[in-house]
Amino acid sequence: MTEEDVPIWIATEVHYWIDIFSLATWNVTIALDRVVLDNPNCLGWCQRNASYNHAVLHFRDDIEDTPKWRKVILHECLHILMARVDAYVQDAMQPQLAESSQDFAGMVYTQHTESFVQMLTAAFWRYYVERVGIEHGRS
Repeated sequence: MTEEDVPIWIATEVHYWIDIFSLATWNVTIALDRVVLDNPNCLGWCQRNASYNHAVLHFRDDIEDTPKWRKVILHECLHILMARVDAYVQDAMQPQLAESSQDFAGMVYTQHTESFVQMLTAAFWRYYVERVGIEHGRS
């Protein structure tokens, strides 16, 4: 599937959050995949390269315009926002560890980061829906 095949509402939602997070210098591509990360339960994944300001947002191809999926888009855009922090931890901290500990440390860091991004997703969603009044289906 090419980027031209991505429904406009998805691109609009992604660009909305890219603008909110001041990530205009990033080249963000959207991909719709039958299965994300070889896991049929995975809804989305953010593949990032902070050195080149490039990200590919992968979503399952059964994505629909619902609040649940809009939260997934927000969540993956937050991973772009976190890219430099994540790259710093990987590049600066992991080489300080014994090789046998690097995979474990990376896994623990990823678990904590995922939990933090999930909390940020909930907070941003509450703020923009409840306080700002932006509703599902905004244009």
